[in-house]
Amino acid sequence: MRSRRLEWMAYEYNRQVFTPLGLRLVFRPETMDEQQEDEVSRASAVSTFMDFFAKCPNFEIFVGTCATFGYELTDDLLSAAQAYYAAKSETPAPVESPTPKSWSPSPNEMREIFLLRKYAIGKWKSKGLVDLDDYIFNLGGLPSEIRSEIQRRLLAAKSDADVSAAFENLATGTRDDSEIRALAEAINRLAESGHG
Repeated sequence: MRSRRLEWMAYEYNRQVFTPLGLRLVFRPETMDEQQEDEVSRASAVSTFMDFFAKCPNFEIFVGTCATFGYELTDDLLSAAQAYYAAKSETPAPVESPTPKSWSPSPNEMREIFLLRKYAIGKWKSKGLVDLDDYIFNLGGLPSEIRSEIQRRLLAAKSDADVSAAFENLATGTRDDSEIRALAEAINRLAESGHG
C-alpha cells in the first residue's frame, strides 16, 4: 500500500516541478522486481496449465487430473472446458499426406543432390553399380521421398546416363527454376569433365 506521505510528495512534485514541464510522476509498485517475479511466476503457471489442458484427450481426464492434483475449478471453467472438449471431439483430425505436395530444392539441397550425383557416377564408373546402403544416402538433407526416388532410379540404372538421369527432374513444385536448372546443368557438365 502506498503511504499518504508518498502520495503527498508525488502531488507536490507534480504541481511544482513536473506538470509545468509537461511531465508527471506516477508510482508503479507493480513494476518492482518482487512484483515482476510474481507476475512471471503466474504467467508461467497459466501457460503450463493451458499446455496441460490442450494435451488432455477428453473432459473426464482433464477433470480427474485436476482433482488428483488438488486444483479447484470454477463452474465457468468447467463449463468452458466441457464445451471445448465437446467441440474437439466433433472436429475430425486432419489427415496428413505422407508425401509433400510440392518440393523445390533449396540451395543446400541442390548441393547435396550435386554431391550425391557426383558420388554415384564415380561409384558406377569404378564398380558398375551404386551401393545404396553406403553412408552418402544417410546425410538426411533431402526429404525421404526424394531420397527414395533417387534410390529407386539408381536400382534401375543400366548406364552412366541412367545414373546421371536419376538426379534429374526431382523437383515437384511449380516454381520457375530455369536459372537453377541452367546452373545445375553447368555444374553437372563440369563434374563430368573431371574438373569437379
